This record gives sequence, C-alpha cells and structure tokens, in this order.
Amino acid sequence: MKVRVPNYFNEFKCIASECEDTCCAGWEIVIDDETHKRYENVEGEFGEILRSKIVKSDGENIFLLNNGNCSFLNEKKMCEIYINLGEDHLCYTCQQFPRYTEEFLDLKEVGLSLSCPEAARIILRRAENTTFNLSEEDKCENEIKEELEDDLSLSCENINSSNCDLCKSSNLKNSENSKCFNLRDSENNKFFNLSESENRECFHLKNSECNNSEVESFTEDEDYFDEGIDAEVLSEFLECRNIVFNIIERNDLDLGTKAALALEFVKEVQNKIDLGDMDEIPELMEEYRDENFINTLIKELECFKGKESIKHKNLCEYLNVYKSIKHINSNDPLGLEKALKYFEGNEEFYLRKHKEFNEYYKENLYKFKNILVYFIFRYFMKAIFDYDVSAKIKLAIISTLMIKELAVVRFIENNNEFTEEDMVEVSRIYSKDIEHSDENIENLQEIFETEEIFEVDEILPMLMNDF
Repeated sequence: MKVRVPNYFNEFKCIASECEDTCCAGWEIVIDDETHKRYENVEGEFGEILRSKIVKSDGENIFLLNNGNCSFLNEKKMCEIYINLGEDHLCYTCQQFPRYTEEFLDLKEVGLSLSCPEAARIILRRAENTTFNLSEEDKCENEIKEELEDDLSLSCENINSSNCDLCKSSNLKNSENSKCFNLRDSENNKFFNLSESENRECFHLKNSECNNSEVESFTEDEDYFDEGIDAEVLSEFLECRNIVFNIIERNDLDLGTKAALALEFVKEVQNKIDLGDMDEIPELMEEYRDENFINTLIKELECFKGKESIKHKNLCEYLNVYKSIKHINSNDPLGLEKALKYFEGNEEFYLRKHKEFNEYYKENLYKFKNILVYFIFRYFMKAIFDYDVSAKIKLAIISTLMIKELAVVRFIENNNEFTEEDMVEVSRIYSKDIEHSDENIENLQEIFETEEIFEVDEILPMLMNDF
C-alpha cells in the first residue's frame, strides 16, 4: 500500500502544554471495534469504570462526555486510560489525532486537521502551493509511528491542555475512511511544482492526460476492490479532483474566480452523473484543460460581478442556516450572532468592511486558498460513495467562504486588526464546530443540494465580488 500526505504533514509536532486547546473536549470520540473489544476484557475496578463510561450512539461506541470533556480526562488534564492501561489501549482516534486517514484499495491518504491549533498554523502559513508526497506504507508508517509516540508522550502525560483537535475524522461516527487521490506529473509544471526525492515520490497535480497507473494497479488483485466501488469511476473522480486543484492553484487569477471555475466544472460533472452520461466526463475534462475555454468561461462569469447586494443578502441567509445546525456548545462558538448583528440590514457597512479587510490582509489572502485546498483534499473523493461531487465542492467552497466572513467579523471586533493567531483561531474553531460532527457535515451537504439559496447561480455572486 502507498501513503500520500500533504508536503507539510511531517512538520507537525504536538506542542502539549503550550497549546491553547485540548484534544479531549468538545466532541464525541468514537471507539473503534478492535479497541472496544479490548476494553470489554479489561479486568478489575478500572475495567468496570471504563465500561460504565462508554455508551452506544447511532450504532457506535463513544466515550461519555462530562461537562463537554471526555470522561477520562482527569482534573490534572491527564488521560486516565493512558495512566492505567498504557498507550496501546488508546482508541485509534486518540492515538492518531490530529492526523486523519482516508483509505481506499491500496492507497491511503493521511492529513492534518484544521481543528488543531498547531496543525492549523502549519496548514495556513505556506504561501507556496500545496504539494503531496507519495511513499510506500512501511516507510511512511514507521515515520508516522515514531511521531505518534513522541506526540502521545506529550499529549497524554502532560499537565495542561495537550495537542489539538480533530478526532472526528480518523474514526468518528459514520466514518468513511476510504479514499485515494491520484495526483501526477504536469506537462508544463505550471501549477503544482513537485519533485522526486530518494524515497518519496511527489506528484504534480495534473494539467493534461490522466495517469491511471495507481488506479489500474487496483485491477490486478480483485481482493482490493471495495464492494460498490467502480474503479473506472474512481479514476475519473480522481482526475476531476486534479483539474479542480489545478484551477485553484493557478497564480494568475484571484481566489474567487478560481473557486467559481471549480464550481462550474463540478456542476457540469454532476450533470453528467445525474443524466447517466458519465462516459462524457473525459470530454468535459478536456474542455477544462483548454486555456481558451477557460478564458471564455471567465468572461461569462464576469456577469456576476457588481452583484454585491445579492452577496450581502445571501450571506445573511447562510449565517442563519449555520445557526440552525448542531454546535459544540450553546455559546455561539462561531460568532454567528455577532456576524448577523454587524451585517444583517447593513449592506453598506458589510461591503465596506470586506474591502477594508481585503486591503489590510492582502499579503495573506493565500491562507484562504490553503483552506480551500484542505477541504477539497479531505472531502472531494468521498463522492465515490454517493456520486455527489456537487455537495463536496460546495462544502469546500462554502466552508472557506464562511471562514472568510467570520474573519471579517473578528477584524471588526479587533478595531480593524487581524493577527496570524486570529486567523488560526477562526479557522480551527470552524473546523472543530463543523467537522467534528458527522451530522453537521451530512446535513450541510444535503442543505447545499436542496436549498435554492445554495444553487450555483446563488453562490457565484459570493465568489465574484471580493471573495
């Protein structure tokens, strides 16, 4: 098996007591079946305590929460399971956090969650395009194992809040740990400028023909096939994602235009899927590799500029939609009430503050591109299970858009200032509040595909006017 990771992946080290957050609070941690069986056999008083604090929820075993914290987080902010049973008795999620894994066939992708403060700093800080490294599992797994051991010794034994937050990705409710992504060489090295190293292969996100070598290798052993997964569809979805990445990583367009192009492309892919014309997807992909076609489409998208009033109206509706979903606490963690207080019924103020923020933060706007790449990398290929690529790209784009809007609110609150730590805080709280709930992710995707306010023509004014 091969493992692909973002080029920043190995930069992560748990900062333990220096971290402003704790990994053991704010969401329900699902216990993998193997660990749960082990817990069933723990003897003595602690075994009884252990089992008494595990409940079934939606068919999954989870740790009970105590005032929002895991029941095994003691008063010294130390893990009682780690203390009493050792590292090998931690569930998969707790061992891996803030790393998440998406696995499919003989490919595995591992990333860092935006919800962890230190991981967020790493994800956000690079102005260069994100690249992805591919290596054999044995080598990569050994490296990750060593890092995990170091991090666990810090995060589980250290007094004070330990590393960060993500849990809800490696092994949370209704987890779909099954994905692979096919990134590859580019003919002209225009976008993802990747290279080869001694033991690790870096793939360039494609600008031309599909390299199906990874996908074709799946067919050599039928045992690799997951039930219901079509290798040819997988290949096409991988290629679609590569085209999206190539668009997003262009350096000659603003992020709003790039997001709009990606949205238009995926909309057309979804139309092919819905009409049963998936055999036409390769032809569609060729169109989006054609620079003349892209330039024509950009001109067509210009008609959505100057529609700031629609952007303002839609934003207020988006904020109310987000208010209606589940949150990690009742204290308005995202600041949605503040956003509505500032923006609802005040279009002039909203538009002015957006322009002021973009001017103030112009040297750092690439951070929002990094966020968009993060969400696409993490969610797009989940479409292999439901063929709903549209919901996945909307989740990525609207999540990035919402983080940008909440950043503007923080900018207002800070008297027109916005620091690096503000950016980390806004991003990781969104991730923790939204991504740590499978229910939220599922509900949002359904809303994005069923509510008129989230149709493509309603999203485009949001992107083409100072996104």
